[in-house]
Amino acid sequence: MITLKDLLIADDPALAESWDRNKAKRDMALLFRSLRKKAGLTQTELAERSGLSQSHISKMEAATGALPEIQSCSRYFHACGARLKITPFVDEAGEAVGDEVCAVI
Repeated sequence: MITLKDLLIADDPALAESWDRNKAKRDMALLFRSLRKKAGLTQTELAERSGLSQSHISKMEAATGALPEIQSCSRYFHACGARLKITPFVDEAGEAVGDEVCAVI
């Protein structure tokens, strides 16, 4: 099935590059919104619980822009009743794979 995204990026290499570059931010934004919704919180309620501003919460949940700092992520997760653990990816032998990390929720 061809999606609207497929049609748009097929004719615009710059858009395709931007789409790929923003994948990590989009994935994080979806995770943040999902956690907040699961906790039954509005952005304002989450801001009050986390000590982050509502506008900061909004930026964290946006599909584009800068990736949030780990401290902000931790406060967001904690306010949603979730835990965040960041650990390196490891292979079957327990050796770190490259410089990538994995967030365990």
